[in-house]
Amino acid sequence: MTATAAMLARLAAVGLAAGVFVASAARRAPAVDFAGVNDAKMAWRPPEARAAVVDAIGRAGAAHVRLMAVRPLEAVADAAADLRARGIGVLLMVPLGQPDFFDPSTAARPADGVHYALKPTAEMDLLRFETFIREALSLLDARGIRPEAVELGNEINISPFEATLPVLPGGVTADAATFDRQPFAGRYAQAIDRYVDALRRTRRLLQGRGVPLLLASVVRPEAAWAAEHGVVVVAPELCLRMLLERGAADVVDGFALHLYPQVSAREDNPEEAVRAAVDAAFDPLARLVGPGRRWWITEWGFARSIGRDSGLELPRARRMKAFAAAIDRRPEAPLAGPAFLYDFSEDELFRIQGPDSPSDPDALLTISRR
Repeated sequence: MTATAAMLARLAAVGLAAGVFVASAARRAPAVDFAGVNDAKMAWRPPEARAAVVDAIGRAGAAHVRLMAVRPLEAVADAAADLRARGIGVLLMVPLGQPDFFDPSTAARPADGVHYALKPTAEMDLLRFETFIREALSLLDARGIRPEAVELGNEINISPFEATLPVLPGGVTADAATFDRQPFAGRYAQAIDRYVDALRRTRRLLQGRGVPLLLASVVRPEAAWAAEHGVVVVAPELCLRMLLERGAADVVDGFALHLYPQVSAREDNPEEAVRAAVDAAFDPLARLVGPGRRWWITEWGFARSIGRDSGLELPRARRMKAFAAAIDRRPEAPLAGPAFLYDFSEDELFRIQGPDSPSDPDALLTISRR
């Protein structure tokens, strides 16, 4: 049997098992659609490689994919068209800090470990930004594609994705009690001002399209990881409060959130541990926003292996199902948008699909249509 035939056979087996999972899930009528998955850099793959991953995503039963809107935008539109041909919708995420949004003279922060080479949002040229968004939407229009939503910004409360925040040895977490004492406080406030202006411009460009606009995701990274990599963190609830104080809630249709419960595969009671971790991260944000608003979990997941288990393929399905149950029981669940598992095939630590086969078939079933 060729490698390709073997891969298709394995995926077909996963699809058959997914049917059992779907039937079981239908009986319990989950509140949240967990058939979303991240494959954000899909547009950067060569066409044949992109077609293969779209096929694998379709066979896995996913109904939604989160894509980045980056250059080349024609390839992003082509990827969205490939997904639509399989009946899969697209959440379009627009990362901040892209060169298109700035005057060429604006310096980018150099890449450094987990920190990307980005330009600071505080210096974003809003006319250039608007031109980029208009072009992206026009290319999708030309292919007859309407995104399921547009998410403006990604994890804007941490330095890897917001260049206004510095890289500091040992990392720093700034909360409401300490933020004003930080040397970056003023610049970060300017970045939030500029971001909300960009949000308003995006809202105008989406007018009449029936496409929801999502506020940028926030995240609470693991403290040890942040310290190891020099990550500066503005506490998620503080970042969200700053956005709300500037009127962001009146501009958006929903709020993006990233949840990564730090629960080990060796946990005796993962259901309780995952529920507690989800509530600890979600509750402060939900209280700020208040009831009746729509949340989209645009990233969630568990590492394949970490720490002393590095190199092992530890089972994740039980923790993933515990996560789905924890979200389904929350009061926000009835209004929630799709949840997007991180990651399908790109991130070596989190992926559920290997180079030519599922790396964790049981985990793969958690994204099946339910």
